[in-house]
Amino acid sequence: MFRKEANGQILLYALLGSFIRAGIYLGSNLKAGLPAATLASAIEFLLWLPLTGVYVFALRWFVRRYRLWVVALSASACIVAFHTMEFSLHHATRTPHPVRSTIMSALYTVGATTVTAFILRAGSIYAAGKMLWKFSTARNCVPALCLVVMFMTNLTHGQTARTASTYRVDAKISVLRIISHTFEGVGSAYAAVRDGRLQFGAGSFPEKAHKINRFGYVEVNTSKTGDRYFGFMTTSNEHDEGDARKALRGISAGFVPYSILQGKSDASRIQWTKMKVTSQSFSWIELSKPLAAAREAIAESAQVQQSEAHHGDPAPTLLSAISRCMADAQATTCQSNIAWEGSNQTLAAAKKDDPDMAQRFVKLSLAKNPGSIRRLDGAIRNVKGRSKFKVWYDEQSPQLPLRIEYSPLGVLTLIFEADATVTVPKIE
Repeated sequence: MFRKEANGQILLYALLGSFIRAGIYLGSNLKAGLPAATLASAIEFLLWLPLTGVYVFALRWFVRRYRLWVVALSASACIVAFHTMEFSLHHATRTPHPVRSTIMSALYTVGATTVTAFILRAGSIYAAGKMLWKFSTARNCVPALCLVVMFMTNLTHGQTARTASTYRVDAKISVLRIISHTFEGVGSAYAAVRDGRLQFGAGSFPEKAHKINRFGYVEVNTSKTGDRYFGFMTTSNEHDEGDARKALRGISAGFVPYSILQGKSDASRIQWTKMKVTSQSFSWIELSKPLAAAREAIAESAQVQQSEAHHGDPAPTLLSAISRCMADAQATTCQSNIAWEGSNQTLAAAKKDDPDMAQRFVKLSLAKNPGSIRRLDGAIRNVKGRSKFKVWYDEQSPQLPLRIEYSPLGVLTLIFEADATVTVPKIE
């Protein structure tokens, strides 16, 4: 559903862009007579309708994957090729003023490309708007810029934005808040915002984690009416330091237990299905295999779907609740019931400044402006107790965090820090 929606939004962009170009040709050639101007306008619309769709799709693809100079060179080559084709076609069809019209069309392409690439590069519509507001010396022009930005919102943010990050995972096992064991680089993680879908997966490297083989994956499809979610993970039973030490001396078996959960929430109910299976042991890097098996298992499950009545706004999942909290620049605290297995979990978090960590992120080239770094201190409460976490993120690009510290039951602290060099599985 989300892929169809994204394609529809690109088509809408192509239609609007083609209408604007058609208007340019109509106005530029009107003095030569209405019939000639109308013909030129129609030719322009039919030419750019497919070209704009292809161009926008390619621009999004390049901005997500390559450096700015590669994007600029690629876009320049496309602009030259497309407008050479445009001029040749209008010259062949005897458009009265092909040179002037093509120049104006090319200027529109350059402007539209610059704005689109800027928003995509900034990481979000919010970050781009904030940067424009901060650096604009003519703030009276901001409302006009906002009209362009608002039009592109559906193309570059929310349901169609895609941002991804990889993380190095370190583990700390603590007793009475004193670090007793520290293991660096024991795993990796992946997080993404893509087509209205939040994804997070993490796993250990057994060769670096004393043969511990643990991994999990969660995805959430967000919408205004609620969340649809799916998750699975290898199960474990480490509750104290003794259990952790035993696990460190253990060896992964040939078969391991997995827990799988799928559900949805809306304004009236939270529904979910949970099951446990035992399956062949895979590694985190082989995630695609157990992930496909887990999806198939839950789809074919005979487990009875559980349901819980809910009133008010749809309860978000943990991923979407944290994502919304980071994106809301005005909020200093966030509280919410969390949808997963019912709504028996609550999230409470507060935003704080952290100058020391901000400077660290700048030195690591993970951020440019230390003044935009925020730390989100939170806790998740359920019937089993409370788990604390900290999330550091950049307000100028708030979709994905720079660092996460998560302490389940206070014994184990997992540290996820952005690192583009780590190995992660391919996740679609």
